Amino acid sequence: MAERTRELRVFCALLFFAGLTRLLAVSDAGWPHASQLVLMALEFMLSVILVVWQAGAIADGRSTEKAGTEERYEETRPGTRRPPV
Repeated sequence: MAERTRELRVFCALLFFAGLTRLLAVSDAGWPHASQLVLMALEFMLSVILVVWQAGAIADGRSTEKAGTEERYEETRPGTRRPPV
């Protein structure tokens, strides 16, 4: 998941930018049809939701990896805290 962060964030930025262009077009052409308003709302919401979701997933993955490492340390002989090989 972490190795695709840049691609997802670029995609979300472009999606958000598409929503902004629709919003700017309102000043020029007036309010669009309801289906276009739904698309504009989806572009704004989906881009933010995906970034937040991925950030949370990466943070959870890191905390899980850290917890797994601590458990492996505890499985070694009592009194020793050496990393696993």
